[in-house]
Amino acid sequence: ICPTGQRLLAAYFERRAAYRAQRGAPAPGEQPYADAVRAYRLHLLTCAACTPAVHCDPGAALHAAMEAHRGR
Repeated sequence: ICPTGQRLLAAYFERRAAYRAQRGAPAPGEQPYADAVRAYRLHLLTCAACTPAVHCDPGAALHAAMEAHRGR
């Protein structure tokens, strides 16, 4: 992931951590940090450096990045 993609992904993790620290896990159907996910996915689809990693599924790229962040 390019530096911009890394920054957007870090912003997502920061928002998620802040929300969970304040309120716990989101309720089913609630999307409190969906804007951060959308920004990251849009970047993956439009960035020439990141696009090869995305293939056709930005959700898979987001999931892979989350797993890498968790150290798996």
